[in-house]
Amino acid sequence: RSGSWNGAAREVIAKLAELGVEDGQVVSIDAHNSGKQGDAIFSAHYSRALEGRGPLRLSFQAQNSSATWKSMYDAAAFTMARAPKKGAGIVGSATSSCNSGGRSVTYTFMQKPRPIAMMENVRYVESRKDTWNGAADDVIRQLELAGVQRGQVLQIDAHNNGPSERSIFSAHYCLDLAGRGELGIKYAATNSADQWGWHYEEADRACENKSVISITGSCNAGGRNVYFVFYYDGEQEEDVKDVQHVEVFHDNWSVAAQLIITELFKAGVQFGQILGIDAKCAADGRQACFSAHYSKKKNAGGKLALRYKYAQSSQSWAGFYTWGIAEMAKIKTSQFIAFTASIAEGLSTSVAFVFFQDIKAGDYMGDAPITEWSLDGLWQIQNTLGHSYFADVSGSDAELTNAGRWHVTDAGWRWKQGDVIGGWFGIQFEKDVGVAKARFSTA
Repeated sequence: RSGSWNGAAREVIAKLAELGVEDGQVVSIDAHNSGKQGDAIFSAHYSRALEGRGPLRLSFQAQNSSATWKSMYDAAAFTMARAPKKGAGIVGSATSSCNSGGRSVTYTFMQKPRPIAMMENVRYVESRKDTWNGAADDVIRQLELAGVQRGQVLQIDAHNNGPSERSIFSAHYCLDLAGRGELGIKYAATNSADQWGWHYEEADRACENKSVISITGSCNAGGRNVYFVFYYDGEQEEDVKDVQHVEVFHDNWSVAAQLIITELFKAGVQFGQILGIDAKCAADGRQACFSAHYSKKKNAGGKLALRYKYAQSSQSWAGFYTWGIAEMAKIKTSQFIAFTASIAEGLSTSVAFVFFQDIKAGDYMGDAPITEWSLDGLWQIQNTLGHSYFADVSGSDAELTNAGRWHVTDAGWRWKQGDVIGGWFGIQFEKDVGVAKARFSTA
């Protein structure tokens, strides 16, 4: 209640926010008073049983005049027609009341459009079924039940807990992204004992002229593999042509991720041309595999500066999905490229990756991979405790300030070999301390 209608409107929104009511949980807001000369009153009904969509962000359009009711209704209808989210953000309906001085009021409450910058309010659904197509159909159904529209799905990823285990699809989405109407997701799938290369080629063809959401696969029972292309039905992408792919294998997941980035760079792929990146493993879980599909016909957004974050542990899949949401929240929507997960390490642990375009670093991020280089020289290094050292590296030895002469281990020295993007990491130094060895690592 307030002496002014706008003041009362702002107060009822503030009270809802204080109660922790979220977007999507307000059922109605009504305007009334106890007489034309009385205080302005707004009441609000809400339900916490409704799915919340993040912090409450309400605005209102107010009319306070002596115009006819019909004129006010028409103006409210015009406001609703222009409301964000194609009118889905309207709270209840327009509400009106008499007012003093021969005037009347009509208010329309609606959700504020969210600025699309950082990836906030990302959510996920998961489906587990005995068949891959059954799981794919079910994850699409869950997205539809969550009210997701086309344009709001970030990633659909296939994985499992082993070749003979149930089929799993996870889907991450963000309702803050601009929706384009009915979801309408379709997929093309392969399920055979053919080599991965055959699956990739089939996926390349399936992507042609499609509005691709994600490309994802997994090992399967009976020596088979599955591979899915998810896309929005009825949308033509004329520049998605001549789709190609690259693939890498390695015993180490992080190294494999670096290698797929290198292969994309060598292929001349630019930002905006990647259609999907997928992680999977050999049937025994002992070898990491990444595949990536791209179309160089798509409009490029500049140099590719592809980076990733990853987690590897024995936690639940839900833990990985939540970890992915936390990592996505650190980047802008325009940076996101892929979330992908896989069983790993002899089927005893799992991994998840978030790939993104780095827009914070300098021009060196777009430089070609370094194929020949040396550690020799003076390096400033900081360990995980925040202690800084200067390392004067020469050959296989390193002189660390306040730490004496250390030896660069074979494990660390191997990082000198092969392709490196954006710098070096993982160098280890160790030295004898009595019968034990102390180890200092920059990883």
